Amino acid sequence: MFFKKAGSLLFLVILFIFSYKPAFAALTITEASPVSISSPDDIITITASASSLQNTTQYLQIGLTKEGEPSNYFGFTKNQSEEWFKYKSSPTTSDLSSYFYKFTPVGGVWFGQILAKVDIDDTGYKGAGNYIIKLIKYITSSPSYSSNSATITINISSIPTHPPTNTPTPTSSPTPTSTKTPTSSPTKSPTSTIKPTSSLVPSDNEEPPIEEIFPTSVLGESVTFTDEPAKAIPAKETKVLGSQQDAMAKILISIGLIFLIISGILAFRSFKKSKSDIEGIERIV
Repeated sequence: MFFKKAGSLLFLVILFIFSYKPAFAALTITEASPVSISSPDDIITITASASSLQNTTQYLQIGLTKEGEPSNYFGFTKNQSEEWFKYKSSPTTSDLSSYFYKFTPVGGVWFGQILAKVDIDDTGYKGAGNYIIKLIKYITSSPSYSSNSATITINISSIPTHPPTNTPTPTSSPTPTSTKTPTSSPTKSPTSTIKPTSSLVPSDNEEPPIEEIFPTSVLGESVTFTDEPAKAIPAKETKVLGSQQDAMAKILISIGLIFLIISGILAFRSFKKSKSDIEGIERIV
């Protein structure tokens, strides 16, 4: 009876050992789109899932390497703060918490999308061709790579960071001749004609006449108007001339009045004398 029970228990143990399969954490890429890149600004969307994970914060970054060459990962990954961070081969704990894409599994499972870009200035970029892309997960600084990878084609020519120093310079390039700036010929002053005014001497209440300059052609060349103000007869001179004429007119009027007064007196005396002579003759008669 004892051996029978012992045999049954041993059978169950052996069955459990052969049927038990340990569960390992698995990170799998399900899709990478687009499959062809033609610009450094093109964004690669990587859809991935993971299972059998610890329910603690974990970190992700992408790694690109050219197909058929030794692995030399590079690229940019976008985190939840909308920042692009450059691939780090040996990130520190501070790098993980500050820059990397982070997630916390629920029930040991995670599903999401990661955005990536090509870094053509990195030494890992080897020009156009097929590149393998992987997801790299961290809990600490020890990496764990996705169980599979995706292949994308990059059609971007390699752009050197610095121009080559041995670029030949042409020796027979003609030196451009300088264009002579035409020298301006002396400006010919236009002849001016003075428009006659109705009165040579203005009155005290009138503004002094202003000369109007009319440009004319000089030797068949067109003459443009100038912004110089027209010359005017000085107001001081016109006022002095006007005052002199007023004084002369007053003198002449005074002389005329004196002459009229004297003439009146003489005429009155002559009339009075004639009247006296007539009265004397009448008395004699």
